[in-house]
Amino acid sequence: MNYYQRHVGDITRDTFGLAPAEFGCYDRMLDYYYQTEKPLPLDVSEIHRIVGARGTSDRKAVAYVLGRYFTREADGWHQKRCDAELAEYASKAVIARANGRLGGRPKNPEKTDRVISGIPTGNPDLTQPKANQEPVTSNQEPEEKKSTRVPREVASLPPWLPPEDWARWAQHRGKKLTAAAVPLQIRKLDGLRAEGHDPVALIDLAIESGWATFWPPKDAPRGRHASLTAVGSRTAENLRRFADDEEMPNGTHGP
Repeated sequence: MNYYQRHVGDITRDTFGLAPAEFGCYDRMLDYYYQTEKPLPLDVSEIHRIVGARGTSDRKAVAYVLGRYFTREADGWHQKRCDAELAEYASKAVIARANGRLGGRPKNPEKTDRVISGIPTGNPDLTQPKANQEPVTSNQEPEEKKSTRVPREVASLPPWLPPEDWARWAQHRGKKLTAAAVPLQIRKLDGLRAEGHDPVALIDLAIESGWATFWPPKDAPRGRHASLTAVGSRTAENLRRFADDEEMPNGTHGP
């Protein structure tokens, strides 16, 4: 990761009171974290080399910063904000690869939603500030981004949902698939999956039928957008129920 957003307001607030040596150690730790896309090593002597701490005072600064901002875990020293930013960065890469397999990004971004599957597209023209724009602080955000910003809890797709198939569904829905609708539709798809339905098959059926949400074949709605497969399945089911419930005068069952 060669670039990460530096939220000046957040850093100033969170590092208030640090001595210059302590702030320098913290700054280098963040650079290492984002550049390698992994936590700081468990061996503190390695961290000393990373930040250039050679004297006793510098090493005390490293120890203080680790204790205040980082958490020791099995694979290294973790920082919550860094982990969240890296997770979002990885989710953008997944969607970018899915877009590539589908032929690339749409030619006219103004005619398509700026969020695919509830995840920012990662297009620098859409997500990176221009040179003549006002800087964005932690308490200020462009109105345009407020409408497409996605809660962090839906920033990545569940493991059972292939990104390329969800990208097809997002392109099918276009701008009508809002950020608020994304978790609801994933939840509905997950519920149908728990009933034994294949999520990819449900996506294919919904796209083919022109639906705005997911339906299993037996519950498919009638009308202009109902597929022949869905209607045929429900008709057969109705006939079976009629045969079970109705008895003909001659003792036979059926219509």
